[in-house]
Amino acid sequence: MPRNPQFVDTLCDALVDGLERLGIQSEVHPQRVRGTRMHRFYVIADGFEYLRHSERQSVVWRIAEAILTDAQLNKISMILTLTPDELGDDDYDD
Repeated sequence: MPRNPQFVDTLCDALVDGLERLGIQSEVHPQRVRGTRMHRFYVIADGFEYLRHSERQSVVWRIAEAILTDAQLNKISMILTLTPDELGDDDYDD
C-alpha cells in the first residue's frame, strides 16, 4: 500500500489534536480519491452529535487552514464530519 503524502498525516494528527482541545474525541481516516492526487478525510466523532453540519465544517476547516499551505489545501476533495451513527456500516477504506 502506498504511503500517504506528508500533508495527509499532518492533517490527520492536527484534526485529532484540535478537536480534542475542544473536548471532542475523534478518529480521522484519509482516503485517496482514485485517479487523482486528491484526498478525502472522514472525521468520526460522537461529539458531532450536538453540532450543526456547518459548525462541524467550520471547526475542521479552521484546523486545516491553520496548518496546511494553499497548495496542500487544494489537494483535499472534502472533509466529511460524521457521528458513528451517521457513518453507519459504510466502509471508508479502499
